[in-house]
Amino acid sequence: MASINYEHSLNEKILVVYDHDSFNDIQDALLMWCCHQYTNCTFKVYFNNYSHELTHVGFVKLTYNDTDAKYVIQHFTADHKALSNQ
Repeated sequence: MASINYEHSLNEKILVVYDHDSFNDIQDALLMWCCHQYTNCTFKVYFNNYSHELTHVGFVKLTYNDTDAKYVIQHFTADHKALSNQ
């Protein structure tokens, strides 16, 4: 399973993804992390390429849907285009 680290880097609060197997693996890890930490938040997401270089790959936004009583996660590219959760 992917691991998520919350880091203060580049004068920002960011999430860094390590050891991911698939997009679904990343989504599950981000959702689990966000649900335990914050409500209604947006973070920049970076991948660590194992040589300690961070690559900005996009954004993740978590919101709580009161109507359905559940958390909803949205993914965006680095240029803020929405990605499908499929």
